Amino acid sequence: DEEIPWGHEELELAERVLRVSPIYYDPDLVVDHVYADSVSDYLTKTYRQEVERPYLWAKQGRSEREQWLMILADAVTPTNYIGLPLRSGLIHGAGTLAGAAGRVRGMRRQDAGPTD
Repeated sequence: DEEIPWGHEELELAERVLRVSPIYYDPDLVVDHVYADSVSDYLTKTYRQEVERPYLWAKQGRSEREQWLMILADAVTPTNYIGLPLRSGLIHGAGTLAGAAGRVRGMRRQDAGPTD
């Protein structure tokens, strides 16, 4: 889907393929991803990727209400903010907040309509 500006394109493709055929693992096929090099890099990447998630949800037929409820549920789930070691738990919690903020931005962008 060329409308997905950043992130999720392989997920969207896999979901479409799975509707007509199973997907088989082939160790010779590789998808390279740029991973985060720092905490701020991780939070930025999480935010950017989650801005696009409401677009995918809408394509899947999820209502706007359902999308907002999913964002809220993820943001208030206590297990998204705890973990061991403590540093990892804090980073995961910050990632949850960054993701929620990205999804909210994505929802607001959808409400504004096309930006072309």
